[in-house]
Amino acid sequence: ADEFRALADWCDANDAQADVYGDGGLVAAFEAKIATLLGKAAAVFIPSGVMAQLIAVRLYTESAHLPRFGMSPNSHLAIHEEEACQSLWGLHGVPVGSRLRPMLASDLAEVRQPLACTVVELPMREAGGQLPTWEQLVALKAQAASTGTPLHLDGARLWQCKGYYQRSYAEIVEGFSSVYVSLYKDIGALAGAVLAGDAAFIANARLWQRRMGGNLVQQTPLVTSAMLRFEHRLGLLDACYQRTLELAQG
Repeated sequence: ADEFRALADWCDANDAQADVYGDGGLVAAFEAKIATLLGKAAAVFIPSGVMAQLIAVRLYTESAHLPRFGMSPNSHLAIHEEEACQSLWGLHGVPVGSRLRPMLASDLAEVRQPLACTVVELPMREAGGQLPTWEQLVALKAQAASTGTPLHLDGARLWQCKGYYQRSYAEIVEGFSSVYVSLYKDIGALAGAVLAGDAAFIANARLWQRRMGGNLVQQTPLVTSAMLRFEHRLGLLDACYQRTLELAQG
């Protein structure tokens, strides 16, 4: 009840307008905000991260006419989604690198088969939230670019990375063709995700969102629950990172 009251009060204070099937109103404004923050041309709100990443992988494999993509052995797609990529799309996820550490350029170079894309998770949830160094991340992007392999960022917890890298979100995701971010992890929204990329990619993502039943008639409540706390929560994360370092030293 407290949450619903807060949503209503925020909407009143900000003269919020509703969307219709994700079109217009508060949803369009928030999508534009996230796209700018990530340095991408466009973005689309999607009810869940699972759907967002299934759509991304589908788009890359469809475009490449290649039913194969790379991912960490402990990727969310591999161990938390009930084999969705295989069951829905008939795709093969190729393990790249070690489950115990972030993916490296050398891991990608060792793959001997062409990939439609490679999914990279920052930070790696199942490996204790590890991140590659900035130099390792730059090298990974360069390796992918050298073979023309698009990188998709599983950025469910991307909001945590800024404190470590001390760079903007746009700088961190530069070199990734697309990026997914969660709105309930760290931000605290009721639910939801955003998928960002170039304009053509996001236009096609909207098509697949409709096909998958994710284009809800009214998405404003979920987006409002993100917007009312978005700036505040992002502002806390650098201090949270510093506090973590202090606890670790203690």
